[in-house]
Amino acid sequence: MPKSGQLYDRHVLQRSALLRDFWALGEPLVAGSSTWPTLEQYTAFAERERRARAPELPEVRFAPFAPRQRRPRRRVALDLGELYDGQIVMLGQVPCLESSYHDLFNALVWAAFPRSKRAIHLRQFRAL
Repeated sequence: MPKSGQLYDRHVLQRSALLRDFWALGEPLVAGSSTWPTLEQYTAFAERERRARAPELPEVRFAPFAPRQRRPRRRVALDLGELYDGQIVMLGQVPCLESSYHDLFNALVWAAFPRSKRAIHLRQFRAL
């Protein structure tokens, strides 16, 4: 499970050989500040890249993660719109934790590969 409240290191993309290729892409998002980017900044960043790379795709927005309510013990219909993939496919919003490297990297991947991310989440949603 991703964690929130992690300490921010704006140089994390430069320090890892595995992440350096993301530095050129993500520099506008991470370079200028000593604090975590906001979800609004994730959205603006990913949307700018989506419009350049895949303008035919619908918009995507990064939204606060809302913990799901525990389901009752008795069987009830599952609301697919409450699931992670359902929120992406049905609402165009990616649930995120603030102050989380997992979601920072997720925003970078959405920016770099918008078609792939859409296809993966649509496939997972259809499987549900």
